[in-house]
Amino acid sequence: MNGLTAPLNMQVHYISFLAHADFAQTSTFLKELMPPNIILVHGEANEMGRLKQKLITQFADRNTKIISPKNC
Repeated sequence: MNGLTAPLNMQVHYISFLAHADFAQTSTFLKELMPPNIILVHGEANEMGRLKQKLITQFADRNTKIISPKNC
């Protein structure tokens, strides 16, 4: 922002868990949390795409954003 600062009104909650959990464990965990946003950040591209599609289907009745940014 060209060296300017802006006040923020936000909270960041970070939860990390075992990366080798299967879909059933991950989806159960997410159902209990009911997060407004799910960001998928680690994994092989095809598998992450499959996970994202399954989660989109599972959370279709909620207003949950599911994002999988490209790995750097």
